[in-house]
Amino acid sequence: MDDLPTIDRPTCRKSSSGRRLSWADQAPPLSARPIADEIPLPVEDVDVADRPGEVTLNLGILRQGNTYGVTGALPDGITSAEVLTPLPDGMVVQVKADDGVLSLWVETTVMVEGRLRSSFVVSLQGTELPELAVHVEANIMGPRDGRPSRTHDGVVLLNCIDKEVFAMSSEGSEWKRVASQVGDDDDDANP
Repeated sequence: MDDLPTIDRPTCRKSSSGRRLSWADQAPPLSARPIADEIPLPVEDVDVADRPGEVTLNLGILRQGNTYGVTGALPDGITSAEVLTPLPDGMVVQVKADDGVLSLWVETTVMVEGRLRSSFVVSLQGTELPELAVHVEANIMGPRDGRPSRTHDGVVLLNCIDKEVFAMSSEGSEWKRVASQVGDDDDDANP
């Protein structure tokens, strides 16, 4: 009997009654474990570092129609900065001095649902970089998508869109508007 090969049995968690709790609790067989240890797992939330001369402001998840503001840091040692035109639609950018340190104040009104990635250029003086490219990133959710699951520190809600504006564009109001137009067309057809 000792000549028979042993079979690797995967271990799994069982309840007190001896039943399997979940197939997900089953570990790979011992023969596959060395390979599984060599496969690197992807790491989530890896921040890609900006290249020299670039800064990314990530605003997180925002609601469509609202206006948000965020402060962005400028490189140390600059003496002056100027925002170059053109600016992306719905974006206002100012250079502010707080206690002698220059920073950017970015206000954006988001009107399109989906991903936002807008960029603008800031001219710098007093540093080795003549220009700084600023990228503003956000995910924009619709007005009826519930509550944003994640907000970033430093992002300020400046203006909330009036709910009546979106109530006029809801699916129910569109059905009523079309139904009333169809009713008006029927009345016009029959004299």
